[in-house]
Amino acid sequence: GREYGIGAVTIWDVATHESQGTLPEHDISVMQVQFSSDGKLLATAGRDGCVRIWNAATLRQSGRVSGREPIAFSPDGKGLISSGRGPVLALRQLADVPTTEVADNAESEVAQRLIGLEKLWSVGHDTLWPNYDNYRSVVYDPRCKTIFALRYGECDVLGLDGTIRRSFKIQDNMDILRPARLSSKDGNEFIGFHDTWGDSIVALDSTGKVLWEQAIDAAVNDVWVADLDADGRDEVIVGYNGSGGLHVYDHAGVRRWKNTELANVWCATVGNVLEGEKQEVIETSTGKVQIFDAGGQ
Repeated sequence: GREYGIGAVTIWDVATHESQGTLPEHDISVMQVQFSSDGKLLATAGRDGCVRIWNAATLRQSGRVSGREPIAFSPDGKGLISSGRGPVLALRQLADVPTTEVADNAESEVAQRLIGLEKLWSVGHDTLWPNYDNYRSVVYDPRCKTIFALRYGECDVLGLDGTIRRSFKIQDNMDILRPARLSSKDGNEFIGFHDTWGDSIVALDSTGKVLWEQAIDAAVNDVWVADLDADGRDEVIVGYNGSGGLHVYDHAGVRRWKNTELANVWCATVGNVLEGEKQEVIETSTGKVQIFDAGGQ
C-alpha cells in the first residue's frame, strides 16, 4: 500500500494466479511484507506502528509486537529484526506458534507470548534529528552472521549480539540496500538506491567504497539482485519510472539488456515460475505482470 492506503495484504498462488486470502489487520498502509526462509511465517510491517506475524498456511495472525519497517527474518526463521520509533533496531527470538491461533482482536498475555516473547537486544542512537537517523533499511548476511543497518549517510555493522562493530559513510540520499555478490571472493557487497525519485543505483563494498554507479534520466522505482546466469555472481534488475523501462546489469555494472517499451516498472523481482533451468525476471508495470527470461525475451 501507499502511505495513506488501506492496510491490507493479499496472498496469491503463483501457479493458479488465484487469491488465497487477504490479511486486513493494519490500520493504515502496509510498508513491508517478508516471508521466513521456510515459508511458514509471514511478517507485515505497517505505518500503524505494529509488526504482525502470520501463519502462512492458515493466514491467521499468530502474534504482534510494536515496531515498523525495515524488517527481516533470520535465515533459520527463528529471529526477526525490526525497527522502532526513532533510531532503534531490535532482534526478537520467535516462539513456536501453538495450534490455537490468536484472535484477531486479542490483547491478552497469550498473544504477547506467541511472538516476540524475548527481546534479545536493542540498539539505538542519541540524535538531534531522529527523522533522519531512523534505520531505513536492514540486511542480514548469513555468510558472516552480520547485520547491516542503514541510517542517513551511514551504515552500522552489527553482530548478532547487537554490538555495533563498526560504521561507514555512504551517500546521504541512499535509503535502501540490497545484498549482492558482485565479485568472486566471499565478500559483502550491496546495491544501494533511493526509492523516491532517485535516478541512480550504486554498487558498494562492505566499507562503503563505490564499486560502480549507473544513472539514466529516469527515477528508480525498484531494484532486485539475483544470479540469473548461475555463474556465482549476481545481476542487478532495475525498474524505472516513466519510460525508463526495465534494465538488467551484470556484476560489473555493464548493461545486459533493457526494455523501454514498459512504462512505470513499479516492482522487479526474480523467480522460477516456468520451472526452467534458470530464474526469470518478473516485473509489474501499468496494469500488467510480465515474465522475462534471463536474456530479456
